[in-house]
Amino acid sequence: MEALDLGRLGGCLASASVLGRISRIVVFGTVGSTQDEAAALARCGAPAGTLVVAAAQTAGRGRVGRSWHSPSGGLYASLVLRPTGMPSQWPVLAVLAGTALAESLSSSGARDVTVKWPNDVLLGRRKVAGLLAEAHAADGFAVLGLGLNVELTDDLPADIRDLATDLATHLPSADATMVCADVLAAIAVACMGGSLNPIVDPVRASRWLDRSREVVVAGVRGRPAWITALGELVLDTPDGTAVRVSVGEVSDAGSH
Repeated sequence: MEALDLGRLGGCLASASVLGRISRIVVFGTVGSTQDEAAALARCGAPAGTLVVAAAQTAGRGRVGRSWHSPSGGLYASLVLRPTGMPSQWPVLAVLAGTALAESLSSSGARDVTVKWPNDVLLGRRKVAGLLAEAHAADGFAVLGLGLNVELTDDLPADIRDLATDLATHLPSADATMVCADVLAAIAVACMGGSLNPIVDPVRASRWLDRSREVVVAGVRGRPAWITALGELVLDTPDGTAVRVSVGEVSDAGSH
């Protein structure tokens, strides 16, 4: 795979203008957290569409405050958004972005693409990307973060080594810069379209669910069946009922 070039990535996005949705691009080699940088810019008045990208993070984080291993060999990006609608709906942005990411990777030639609700994208059942939507409702903005494994190094922590994969494995002949530019453009369009009131297209989002295995979410066991317009996951349970869950971690039922 041709290596990711952040300078060229910025040029690709700036020249394309992403239908006017990406308004400013800030590029770092290494940064503490692109989420924190984007939030600081937003508090200083940065408009929606401000994008922060980095080749590595020293203080990356995932959902519920977990640390996010962010070595070189990845793409780390955060997009400033100023959604309308109720802030309680803003976490749906991660579902919108996950759908856009899955569609973009599939269009680039990746196979066996699935979304692990609510915020992970998998290739061959291994995690290639994670998304994080953080609402700053009092300040009127949200930040949508992306961590995408482009070409993993050998120094991954043991607890994630067997769970992760990268673009280089699945798209070995691709141009990493162009794939990443396409991904970021797709996410920007998905999260900044229409009225900016985040609503999921259930048909598009549900297409990427892995329905082949039972999972457990918030104590509910079942097969992923559908994603609602509000970003909820619908599980078909063993007793034949459909149960909606709005928050929770998805784990393989076999581990319970």
